[in-house]
Amino acid sequence: MPKLVKKELIDLLKNKVNTMEGTINEIVEELNANTQNGYVYNNLDSQEVLNILGAETYNTIKDSSNEYAKMFLGYLEYPNELNLEPNSEGYNVVNELVLAGLLSEQKKDYLIEAAKEENMSGPSWGKQNGIGRIHVSFVLQVLEGDE
Repeated sequence: MPKLVKKELIDLLKNKVNTMEGTINEIVEELNANTQNGYVYNNLDSQEVLNILGAETYNTIKDSSNEYAKMFLGYLEYPNELNLEPNSEGYNVVNELVLAGLLSEQKKDYLIEAAKEENMSGPSWGKQNGIGRIHVSFVLQVLEGDE
């Protein structure tokens, strides 16, 4: 069975494992899982936006003379996509629609959640901390105090 030999890595893993709950296999799986690096935001196409807004909200925005309502409708016509990445123009337009009372905060949140996708491309805890792949034997070693 593989064994850790560097004291600083043993101590690091021991401290981490002591904060975790679950079976040994669950702990190993969590330590080897890719970390979340945040989110990516996919553009929403017109149909997705309309499905979330509903006819009443869409008509309220469409009938408004608000400049942001016109910009919002422009996203739905051409290029037929709405970008809701934080601080993007589309995101700011949607915020302005909420401030103008044309869109509820709840529907704004629904739009953002529909566009958001977890980005799981980060390295595992073991790789981030110089250990690499965590083996069951490593976790047993630190739990049993076999240094």
